[in-house]
Amino acid sequence: MKIFIAPLQRAMMAFVFLSSASFIVPVQAEEETWGPNITTGAKIGNQRDLYSVELFSPLKQDDDTLLFSDIRFRTDPGDDWEGNVGFGIRRIYNRDKILGAYGFVDFRQSPSNNKFRQITLGAEYLTETWDFRVNTYLPERGKKLVSHTATASLSGSQVFLENSQNFEKAMPGVDAEVGYKIPTNDIDTRVFVGGYHFWDDDLENVTGLRGRAEVSIENQDRVKYLPEDAIFRVSAETQYDDIRDGNHFAGAEISIPLYSVPKRKSMSGIERRMTNPIVRDIDIVTSPSVTTAPPEAAEANIGGVESSSVYIVEAEDTATFEAAVSALPEDSLIIVANSAPIVVENTIALKANQSVVGAGAEVAVQAGAGPTIGYIANASANSELIRSNALYGSSQPIFTLADAGNHSFRGVTLTNENESVGGTQMMITAGGNTPESVVIDNVSSSSGVQIDITSGSSNVTVTNSEIHGIDLRTRNDSSMVVTIKDNIIDRMSNVARVYSQNITSSLFIEAMNTSTMVVEDISGNIIRDQFSKIGGRAALGAGFLHSSSTPMQVNKMTDNTISRTDEGSWDAGSVLGQGVGGDIIYFSEFHDNSVNNNGSFTAVGSRVNIGQEGFSADEDGFEEANSGMTFGDFDNNVITNDLP
Repeated sequence: MKIFIAPLQRAMMAFVFLSSASFIVPVQAEEETWGPNITTGAKIGNQRDLYSVELFSPLKQDDDTLLFSDIRFRTDPGDDWEGNVGFGIRRIYNRDKILGAYGFVDFRQSPSNNKFRQITLGAEYLTETWDFRVNTYLPERGKKLVSHTATASLSGSQVFLENSQNFEKAMPGVDAEVGYKIPTNDIDTRVFVGGYHFWDDDLENVTGLRGRAEVSIENQDRVKYLPEDAIFRVSAETQYDDIRDGNHFAGAEISIPLYSVPKRKSMSGIERRMTNPIVRDIDIVTSPSVTTAPPEAAEANIGGVESSSVYIVEAEDTATFEAAVSALPEDSLIIVANSAPIVVENTIALKANQSVVGAGAEVAVQAGAGPTIGYIANASANSELIRSNALYGSSQPIFTLADAGNHSFRGVTLTNENESVGGTQMMITAGGNTPESVVIDNVSSSSGVQIDITSGSSNVTVTNSEIHGIDLRTRNDSSMVVTIKDNIIDRMSNVARVYSQNITSSLFIEAMNTSTMVVEDISGNIIRDQFSKIGGRAALGAGFLHSSSTPMQVNKMTDNTISRTDEGSWDAGSVLGQGVGGDIIYFSEFHDNSVNNNGSFTAVGSRVNIGQEGFSADEDGFEEANSGMTFGDFDNNVITNDLP
C-alpha cells in the first residue's frame, strides 16, 4: 500500500510547496519579453528514480535584465524528498552573453526521515554556445541519528553489548561544470563535464566527476494540444565518486509556458537562454558516520524482572555447574547452556534478583542507553537440570529463592532422577524466604513449585508452563498476588505437596491466620489430578483453602479445563473451595470452565465442591451447598460427575 500512498503524498506536498510560492508569480504584461513556465520531469537511475516539478517566474524585467524566482520540488518512490526556493538575476551583456547569480534555500528529508536545511549560492556565464557555472553549498551543521544498533559478544562467560550509532550529516561543498553546444540545425544539443567536492572534518570527503548530455526540442506545432513555446528535453548523465559509486540517469521533461509571450522564434538565441533552468546539485549531500562505544555489560529483562548482568553457564558435570552458578553475583541472569543434561546433587540457593533461563529462550538485553535487542544463546545447548536422590518425605528442590529478591525462570526443564519416590519434592521453593516477585514462563517441571511465606508480600506469575504441582500459601500477616495462565498443571505422582490435612492437589492456594491472598487471574489452564489420594483423605484438581480473617479474593477463574481421575473417600472434587470457620472466598468471575469430578461427592461443613452431587451447577446450587463461598459472574460452565 505504501508504494501507492507515498507518491500521492509527495504530489500533494509538491502542489502545496509550489502553491505557497504563487504570490511571487506576477501577472505578465503584454510588452514583457519573458514569462513564467512550469517544468515537470522524471529521471530513471541505476540506484533510484527521481520525479520533479519546477516553477520559473519572472519578477521584474527590462530589455536585458531579468529578476526571477525558481521554486522546485523533487522526490523519489522512497522517503526522500527535497524542496528548493530560489531567487536569481540574469543580465545580457553586449547582446551575446549572460551573467547570472542566484541563491536558494533548500529543505530535504533524507531516506532515514531526517530533515536538513541548506543555503545554495551560484553564478553562471552563458553564451549561445558555452555554459560555465559554479555552485557553493552551505548546509546547517550537526549530525542526525539514523539508527542505533547493538551487537552481543562474550567475554569469558559474561555477555557484553557494543552499541553503535549511525549518523548522517550534511556536507558543505562546491561543484562546477562547463558545457558546449554541438552545432545542429533545429535541435539544441549540449554536452557538459564537471566535478564536485564535498568535505567535513569528521567524514570522508566526497569528490567526483560528472558528465551529462541534453537535447532540447521546441514544440513548434509538433504536439497539437501543447503551446508552440513548450520545450521537450531528454538527458543522460553520469557521475562517480568513491563514496556513492556510480550514479547514472536517463531523463525526460517538458517545460510549458503559463502565460502568452512573444514567440520564441522571434527572440535571439541569447534571449531564449534567459529562462533556461538553473543547473545545481539535486540533493543536499549527506554522508554517513558511525560512532561505536566500548562494550558494556548487558542488562536483561525477563518477565519484568531486571538483571544488571548476563552470564552463560556451560558445564559437563554437576560440580562444575554448581560452582559456576554459585560464583555469579546478585542481580545476574543465568543462561543454562550445558552440553548435556546436568544432574544437580545439591540445592542451589539463588541470590537476590538472580534469574534462570534456558539457552534457546530469547532474552531482552540492552546496555546503557542503547537499544533493546533479543538475544538467544546457543539454541542447540541443553537446559535440562535433573534433581538426584529424591527421598520420600524430604524436600530437595533444585532452586531456593532469596528473601526480598526478584526471580524469573524461562525455558528450562526441571526433572527428577527418580520421581516415583519424591513425595514432597519441589523443584522451586521459597525455602522460608519471602521473594518479592517470582515469574515462571515456559518452564517444564516434573515436580512442583512451592511459595510458602509467613511475612512480607510476594507476586507470583506462572504462564505457558507444564508443572506437576503448584502450592501457594500465605500465613501470619503475609500477602500474595497470584496470576496463573495458559499452563498444564498435572499431578501424576506423589511429587506434589502432602498437606497437614492429607489433601493433595495439582493447584492449591491457601491463606491462613491474618494473611491476604488475592488471585488476579487463573485462566486458560489445564488442571488435572491423575494420582490417588494420600492418607485416605482427598485428591483435587484445584483447591482453595481459607482460614484467614481477611476474605480470599479470586478475581477471575475462567476458560480452564479442570479434572481429577481418582475417586476419593473424602468430600473432594475437581475444584474445592473451603472457607473454614465461616471465612469467605469471593469468586468475582467464575465462568466458561470445563470441570469433571469423575466421582460423586457430598458437601460437608463449609466446603463447596463444584459439580457435587445433589446441587445444580449454577449460582443457586452453590449458595445452597454452602453460604460461606460466594460467586460473582457465574455462567457457561460445563460441569460433569462421570464415574471412573
